[in-house]
Amino acid sequence: MSQPNSFGAVVVDANIFISICAVEPSHATAETALADYASKGFVFYAPNVAAPEFLYVLCQKLQSGLLTEAEYEKAILAFKRQMAAISTPPSGDASLIDRAKEIQSGYGCSRSADCLYIAFAEELAKSGVTELLTFDKGAVNQVTKHAPSVKVNLYPSNLTPCRPSEIFMLTHPRGSRAAQSRHSSSKSTLPNRATAI
Repeated sequence: MSQPNSFGAVVVDANIFISICAVEPSHATAETALADYASKGFVFYAPNVAAPEFLYVLCQKLQSGLLTEAEYEKAILAFKRQMAAISTPPSGDASLIDRAKEIQSGYGCSRSADCLYIAFAEELAKSGVTELLTFDKGAVNQVTKHAPSVKVNLYPSNLTPCRPSEIFMLTHPRGSRAAQSRHSSSKSTLPNRATAI
């Protein structure tokens, strides 16, 4: 598994997508973090487990009345747009299972999916600068204990919020010439639907 030499990589936890798409109180922080990474030329990644995690949480929000049907549909559409710009493991999450199992050792079952994000970030870190972006404080402990090569960006700080139109331009590569250029150069180096945003 490799990443483009000229870009860093950021593995994005599902909680970041949930925050943005469900417009949670932390969404401005999450949007600013993604925009910051995009402005630095990072390539965005997530394991395939991000989709079921997202859908499960959104379903819970809908069933509990935290989201209306219209808000739910809008969040799903926003997530689909976000995921179109995310690269996943070329060999699927199956390639991460053994390492994720090792990372999960000593933690409860609820940490199992998180281990796939960490294992993916660890694998990408072998090829260059890689960070894990999350709101999950528990990830720091797991990384420290089992995957010290992974840098966790927890609750991004010192970031200036940007306007929604800037977020759109940064997260939709076909929206600007600079993004199109990055998209073209990274596409050939990754076997999956890689997009530099």
